[in-house]
Amino acid sequence: MMISRAQVVKLCTVGLTCFCSTSKHNNNNNSISISNNADRLTVTTINKAPASSSSSSSCLALMPASSTSFHPPPKEAIQNGQNGDQNDNGQNNGKEYYKSNPTIFGRILEGSAPCSPISESDSLFTFQDRTPRAPLHALVIPKRFVKSVYDLKPSPRSRSMDNHNNNMSKETDDLDLELVTSMERTALETIKSWHPHAYDNKDYILCFHIPPFTSVDHLHLHVLAPASDMSWMYRYAKYRRGTRWCTGIEEVVQALASGKRFQ
Repeated sequence: MMISRAQVVKLCTVGLTCFCSTSKHNNNNNSISISNNADRLTVTTINKAPASSSSSSSCLALMPASSTSFHPPPKEAIQNGQNGDQNDNGQNNGKEYYKSNPTIFGRILEGSAPCSPISESDSLFTFQDRTPRAPLHALVIPKRFVKSVYDLKPSPRSRSMDNHNNNMSKETDDLDLELVTSMERTALETIKSWHPHAYDNKDYILCFHIPPFTSVDHLHLHVLAPASDMSWMYRYAKYRRGTRWCTGIEEVVQALASGKRFQ
């Protein structure tokens, strides 16, 4: 059966209209909160995950819109007087805290650059990568400025990997180990919320890029899911763990927990 050019244009127009109206109808940015008392971690989810994550394209369409917003510094910084005093809604001095961070992530945290937020806790902020390489491509960053995995300080006490999550110390010497494990928990919560099937099947990638192969000089954990939906170039090249340019979060935690810097 022959189809005229006019019919093809009409079909494409109808299809595009349906797609746009569906995306607009389903873009639900309701706020929810996730509390993890066992890990002593509270995450405020800014944008609600879709009810169904079966369609990769629908999840991309439902990702939060870009916006600018001030993100308060960690309470620890405020208590230590690190330019994070909460007056004038906490923004003026909070921005002073972020001035030591010269990267684009510092500008996002102070509210002068836009991003698509996903979740936030006292010490961490999660948002969508601006060039997503998977249906879910989030970045988990610490609010405290840490340049890269090479700048993470090891725990002075070696501990077995079987119990480091259950016996997390609050001592200052363990702050970086605690930071990385908190980033891992936040990443897993995000995957579980947005792509439960990928979470159940461990169909995801959690990784750090290693200098000089970092795009931003502020520590950020890549959260990609489902990994099976990624293109070959990204899944087996750019985000391939165990390479000179990329490492899995497990290797970083293991090094810090054993009293060594990541190398």
